Amino acid sequence: MGRNPAGSYGALFVVAKEITNKDEWKLKDKDSYTYEVLGGTHLSLATKRMHEKQPNNPHFAGRMCRIYVGLSAEQAVYLGGMHQQSSMFQHEITYREEVRPILMSKLSYSNTLLQL
Repeated sequence: MGRNPAGSYGALFVVAKEITNKDEWKLKDKDSYTYEVLGGTHLSLATKRMHEKQPNNPHFAGRMCRIYVGLSAEQAVYLGGMHQQSSMFQHEITYREEVRPILMSKLSYSNTLLQL
């Protein structure tokens, strides 16, 4: 990202935590909601770090997001996996990224989405 700030980076998949219906989400209030990243955590963290290093670079001011609301835990896990699957075609996958979905599929989970 440091070498190619204007690169073609995919959208983050995020869920607005306090909202249960898409009609409740308002653009004018976008900064007042709490979001959880379902897909694109690496991109989000890298962008934040680059913005701290280069606060005047407009390429690091933020990222395009696909915002979801009212998801069940199962839907959130599915979207996170779908984002991971599609992003494998954009960058070389690491061993950890390859193994993690296999390990996660072996775990049982409740209806609470946990940040890993």
